[in-house]
Amino acid sequence: MRFSGFFLTLALSASAFVSQAAPWVDTDDRYLRSSIKILADGGYLRAPVTTYPLMWQPLLTDLANINTASMNNSQLFAYLRVISAADFAKQPVIKSFSLAASSDPVASNGFGKAYQHQAEVNIATDFIGENWALGISKTFADSNHFANGFAADNNWDGSYAAYTVGNWVLSAAQQQLWWGPGYDSSANFSNTGRPLKSLQLSRLNSSEPLLSVLEPLGAVNIQLVLAEQPGSALLRHAKVLAARVNFKPHTRFEFAISGSQLHRVNSVAPSLVTVAGHLSPSYQFPDSRINTVSLDGRFTINSNLSAYSEISLNNSKYGWLAGAEYLIANRSVQAMLVAEYKETAEDMQQWQSLQHDTPYGQAAKRWLAGVELHYRDGSSFYANLSHASYNENTALVAAIPVNKRSQLAAGYQLELFNGLLTIDGQLSRDTLRAAEADFSQGIGVRWERRW
Repeated sequence: MRFSGFFLTLALSASAFVSQAAPWVDTDDRYLRSSIKILADGGYLRAPVTTYPLMWQPLLTDLANINTASMNNSQLFAYLRVISAADFAKQPVIKSFSLAASSDPVASNGFGKAYQHQAEVNIATDFIGENWALGISKTFADSNHFANGFAADNNWDGSYAAYTVGNWVLSAAQQQLWWGPGYDSSANFSNTGRPLKSLQLSRLNSSEPLLSVLEPLGAVNIQLVLAEQPGSALLRHAKVLAARVNFKPHTRFEFAISGSQLHRVNSVAPSLVTVAGHLSPSYQFPDSRINTVSLDGRFTINSNLSAYSEISLNNSKYGWLAGAEYLIANRSVQAMLVAEYKETAEDMQQWQSLQHDTPYGQAAKRWLAGVELHYRDGSSFYANLSHASYNENTALVAAIPVNKRSQLAAGYQLELFNGLLTIDGQLSRDTLRAAEADFSQGIGVRWERRW
């Protein structure tokens, strides 16, 4: 009774705020991901939720069995957002159209979409069959912010074809991957930079039994990936072979083991490319292969507090990540507070500097503190403050006189003209090696409608 009117109002408003269409949850929607994590932390989802794309199948099974009478305000907020996205994703045909414009490059800072051009138009259609799915996504863009050709002006990013055999899904896609519990980044794959061209084999429903010997480890999710960097990435056509296995032995705890190998094709980066206004010469890579093994986990301390961590071994160097999330909510708004710290192994700084959309490469050390707000009317807001330190031996940084970067990022999402309007902005302060400071800013606006 105490939630009946609130439940109905929010359910109706939330239905307009959906950005999912494929048979899986992708990395475009930071707010949907937060809602999924809240339900998992509350013990309502049995499936692991730290590997993306994340299959809808196990989530749909768990959502159908939820008793909302036992939920607190935070969990109810999350449930309504997830159930709305799940209902929308069941449609046999889904179309979308989006427009985007930005003054300068704006990174995604976790889940979400980056802005790499002054103007973009995207048209996409998803066809969902009984045991197959096909997504066609075409982006037309103009005025690349990166003069090195990092982001292709016209591309098919987000397109895929998938076929189900038993409890396995075989897919060919050019889509973003995210492996790990991190809010801001990951030691393996994250959604910055161009998406990989990949062949993937994944379990459809991780809650279904796999082997009797693994039953004590709970739900098991497996993803195998064979991929390459797209031709417009700085490290053109580098090969990737990767595997990840998730386990959830308890409603409060899940962990995963990942392994990957990145193999370069070309020994040098393109010569004399312009990066952030500086001329960067070609350079040799220290290794032709980067082998990575990582172990990560997420633990729910109580219904409001969770912690996560990740440790990785890249060739012979270690990296690690740790963070925590805390929830506060009432009948009008839900707030999630997050803090995260990461140290990246030096070899991975070299490689990820060529994968990611920042011209300064992957930071050697980075901390972030932020907040997400979800309102009863379906609108959402985020803000975070981060500070990064760069290793002077990192490939692209060696040619750019930057030591540190402090950044304030914020975004707001609301309904407009039967679609979603998203506004993202960033203000950065770079500390130069010559003891000087340089300020930069960027703002991006995107409107998207799905039907």
